[in-house]
Amino acid sequence: MVAFVAIVFPLLAALSLAAAAALPSQPPVIIVPGTTGSLLELKLSDPISPFPWCHKNTTWQVAYPLPQNAFANPTELACIENDLVPRFNSASKTWANRPEVESRTVDFGGFGGMPLAQVIALFELQGWVPKKTIFGAPWDWRFTGNGLESYYNDLKALVEQVHNSTGQGVALAGVSGGCQVGLAFLHRQSTAWKNQYVRGFAAMSPVWSGDMTSVALALTGSGIPGGPPTPPILAELTRPLFALPQNMWLFPRSGDNAYTWGKDDKIVFTPSKSYGVDDMAELLKATGLPKLVEQVEVASSESDLKDFAAPLVNLFVSYGSGVPTITNMTFDKDFSHKYPGEAKFGMTSGDSIVEVRSSLRSKLWTDAQKAANKEFVQLGFPNQQHANCFTPGGDGCWEAVTKFLSTAGLGN
Repeated sequence: MVAFVAIVFPLLAALSLAAAAALPSQPPVIIVPGTTGSLLELKLSDPISPFPWCHKNTTWQVAYPLPQNAFANPTELACIENDLVPRFNSASKTWANRPEVESRTVDFGGFGGMPLAQVIALFELQGWVPKKTIFGAPWDWRFTGNGLESYYNDLKALVEQVHNSTGQGVALAGVSGGCQVGLAFLHRQSTAWKNQYVRGFAAMSPVWSGDMTSVALALTGSGIPGGPPTPPILAELTRPLFALPQNMWLFPRSGDNAYTWGKDDKIVFTPSKSYGVDDMAELLKATGLPKLVEQVEVASSESDLKDFAAPLVNLFVSYGSGVPTITNMTFDKDFSHKYPGEAKFGMTSGDSIVEVRSSLRSKLWTDAQKAANKEFVQLGFPNQQHANCFTPGGDGCWEAVTKFLSTAGLGN
């Protein structure tokens, strides 16, 4: 297998370069990766550390991807949590690194900080050229939409730069968490600016209404049905890593339509009680997470996903269905205000992470998109796993999205 990979991927890269040279130029695309899809670096300047074995002063070092076997080492997890998890300021209702930590993404505009080498090689086979007609926009996936204002400024500048250098409007391509970030970015731009600079937005595997996987990770430190059980001591340390602001931004959303969670939709069961989305504060307190109550309230109140205004640009949305996906959790014992233990998962149709109803929430934009005279295509792909549209020759999603990215806003 190693020999196969060593031969095939360099060959694929060489073929992609040759193919790109033979193909007509493609219009520009900027990829907004999913949650954890951007490499993060941290720089520490700690006078002291709560744990004597942790690093105190460092140059820029990779903080994510996490070190190999990090989740098997309690002392390593304690250091990671101390450095990586943002602190919540109750007065300002915002999150930030603790003062001794600086953070950054890598290679904005390129792909050096995004694990997409194989995907970009496939785009090259279609005629796109890295840093000329296809660009990467890594972001700090720890934060909610409201915590990314500097990123939106950088992304706006990149869009304008690419537009000016190519003479064409730019298509944004968001994957998973990148869909919500792309939407939040578009919400912050004027109609005139979008009409001039953005020719389309492709959202693949969106999490418009949230998902129960996020809740499972926060409550138990594990959200993988059928996966190995997490020892309690590790679960206690793991839970804070899965309670990042971004994760709380993607908790299931209550609503009165078919694409959100209603009052009768129960998400957690114990022998004597059931909890719905509107019971989230009680649920968090009962499972030993009272500090998250206000944070979840702040994250869920942000307008981008609460009000859910249409992006008002040409739009392509793809989602998977028919793959077992968490819809609720059942615990054998009533909660006692501490780590609740393992759960049994109830499953429904989705893409392994996101239920179908969450991805379909964009149907609510149909009238607004039509009134703005903007294209709107939403396609479902049976048995497609989460964030798996960039796979050619399979279910047709790759072909559909690259057609959209090639033609959106160009009158083709």
